[in-house]
Amino acid sequence: MRKKRSGVVVAVVLASALTGFRAATAVVPAVEPAAAVLPVLKQAPFERRFDFEDGADPVVAWASNASYTVSFKGITEEQAFSGKRAFKLDMTFRSGSYVYWSIPVRAVAEGSLRVSASMRIGEGSTGRAGVGANVLCMPTGHSGCGSYLIESMGTTRGEWVRRETDLVAQAKDVAASIARKYVALADGSNVGAVLDRIGLFIGGKAGDRVVVYLDDIRMEGSVPSEADYAEQVAVRWAPVAVRRQEAFAKLRAGLIQVRDEVGKADFRSAGARFLSRRVLSRIPQWQAQLDAAEAERGLRPDTYQTLRDALDSLKRMRDALREVDSRNLVFQGGILYALDNPIVNFQILPHDLIPPARVATDLRVTAAQGEIRAASLILQALRDLKEVTVSVSGLTHEQGGGIVLPSSV
Repeated sequence: MRKKRSGVVVAVVLASALTGFRAATAVVPAVEPAAAVLPVLKQAPFERRFDFEDGADPVVAWASNASYTVSFKGITEEQAFSGKRAFKLDMTFRSGSYVYWSIPVRAVAEGSLRVSASMRIGEGSTGRAGVGANVLCMPTGHSGCGSYLIESMGTTRGEWVRRETDLVAQAKDVAASIARKYVALADGSNVGAVLDRIGLFIGGKAGDRVVVYLDDIRMEGSVPSEADYAEQVAVRWAPVAVRRQEAFAKLRAGLIQVRDEVGKADFRSAGARFLSRRVLSRIPQWQAQLDAAEAERGLRPDTYQTLRDALDSLKRMRDALREVDSRNLVFQGGILYALDNPIVNFQILPHDLIPPARVATDLRVTAAQGEIRAASLILQALRDLKEVTVSVSGLTHEQGGGIVLPSSV
């Protein structure tokens, strides 16, 4: 393989970073509180009904990625599941794919609470409509619907469709799913669930028309007060705060360790000392992102993982810097780095001076028979290189035994 390079530096910029150091002397592991025995909360009857018989329209716009026109939105006597009136929406998509409408209503989704609703798709409708209950995952700020109360459909064949569900069971599943997917160091046992709206979910494409009727939406049961529930959720959330305190303390300790090791190292070459200053200059930026992430109540698992990857990358840079200095590599035309597993959460870019990778002229790969694995070789050009030739030897086993895969393959 032959490539031309001229003054190219290939390296990594961390996808996530860490700002001015907080005063930190020692890391004291946090002690997670023992699982609390939560009291049974006092419950009170809860009932809300939207039958639209009073002529009031409670439906409001919620979220959309579409441009659309509304021919009618309000209360009508054209159709009704019960009584004389129902809510009707007649709209047409100009662009986009969804429009969400909602009826704001709030209730703690714990205790016993059932919700039911009726929906009818009208004539001339070519899009889709469904009904769901939106659940807030407390105290994270995330929300979701889970399964629709009335599934998204294009037609009800001229009939009313009525569905009923146990909202408490569904909300518990939704909150647990949100915690697992979107909240770092938390699970379903650490959060609560509060209903905040009934959603009318409209889908379609440009030119699609949706004609839909809603009627007799009921929420009935017995639930605790939101104030009492908030106190209980705070107790559930307490272990998450402790886990995060310990996790971020470890991240800070690791960052400070790398800073001290690089800052106090006695590098023998001017080139290595220059590179070490470049590494140190980035630490305040990385610390800033660490501080910001720790303050996020709804910290996402991928954000937390990126912070961990950032620290790991910084450690790799420290190790590479040591190797470059000990072998006096800054005076060569280029330096080779090996990334034995290139499936990582950071990018290899041309403007960094120390890639977070192993200084080496070999690639090490572990794979099962028939498995496909990737590995990367990074060339860092320290001066203009007119012609660069890369040759690959045969693959050998670490325990010897000769070539197991010739270079010609």
